[in-house]
Amino acid sequence: MHIEIESRVLIFGRFTFTPATSEVRIDSGKSAHLSPELCIILNQLVAVKGEMVAKEVLYEGICERRHRPPKPKVVDVQICKLRRIIDKLSPNGGNHIITVWGEGYRLSDDPQYRMRALQYKRGPRGDTPLLKRLNRLRTEYLSM
Repeated sequence: MHIEIESRVLIFGRFTFTPATSEVRIDSGKSAHLSPELCIILNQLVAVKGEMVAKEVLYEGICERRHRPPKPKVVDVQICKLRRIIDKLSPNGGNHIITVWGEGYRLSDDPQYRMRALQYKRGPRGDTPLLKRLNRLRTEYLSM
């Protein structure tokens, strides 16, 4: 899957995102510059207008920007960074990026408060089934 950064302005809730300039802005005028990986993630989340984006799709988008495939937790780390940026811009804080447990993420217009993680069965090393799939994806990319 090839991810292309678009030149148009994307709107979600009170935010506008301009992929060409890597800038996210809230209607009050506050803005932040995003790294290329954060742009890819936000672009994918905004493009589907509130629908869930699978973690594997976000991972593959990030893989295209790197010479070597990143570690499977890179999506979680980048989502955390993106959440901090968007929540800092938002006057009410809130969680604009919603976790769909075991599947992926979706963007929400309405800020929601962070919920505690649901009990999720983990393997002996703490690996979830999704993390195992991401590890397999990374191994496939390394073997190419």
